[in-house]
Amino acid sequence: TEQSQIDEIIVTATKRETSLQRTALSISVVTGKDLENRGITNVNEFINTIPGVSVAGASPGNPDINIRGISTSNVSLGRATTSVYLDDFPLSLRTRDIRLIDVERVEVLKGPQGSLYGQSAMGGVVRYITNKPNTENVSGKVDSYVSNTADSGGLNYGINGHVNIPISDNLAMRLVGYQFDNDGFIDVKGKFPKEDADKEDTTGGRLALRWNIT
Repeated sequence: TEQSQIDEIIVTATKRETSLQRTALSISVVTGKDLENRGITNVNEFINTIPGVSVAGASPGNPDINIRGISTSNVSLGRATTSVYLDDFPLSLRTRDIRLIDVERVEVLKGPQGSLYGQSAMGGVVRYITNKPNTENVSGKVDSYVSNTADSGGLNYGINGHVNIPISDNLAMRLVGYQFDNDGFIDVKGKFPKEDADKEDTTGGRLALRWNIT
């Protein structure tokens, strides 16, 4: 009889590669394959599925992530108490709505994480781990959509993609880009009226260069 086998997930939450099952941390992982299969492109669409983690009170493009009730923004302290990283680089004071395009995985570490990640990691850390350039072959992908929302003033559309280009035997480049334009359907009345107040226009890109010295 055939036995089912669980794929091993490798994480770098401890600053080195370890198996998720053998990592002595409270950590949850969403793989890039799962994000792609579910059509998820931003943190709001999956973060509430992780125990103890939620998004609340967020303004458009600026999600407010809470881990065990501790937020990425804290007015009384004057700085964030839950940190967000893109690979090994901390993002700004408050979380930015980085679109999850060409991502290897998302790691959520419940805090405190001060010894590994420093300031603003009392509540925990959300890490977006991107796919790295590789020198094996040229590869790429493009996804797009067009839709219409009832009571909105126009169409919704989006396009995103990536391309990996080997430059030499030990040098490679990876380019990621995306554009999302979703029309709103909420009209604000009163002193400051505005039609389609919840519309979204998001543009982003990422360029990575990798040099395997040895």
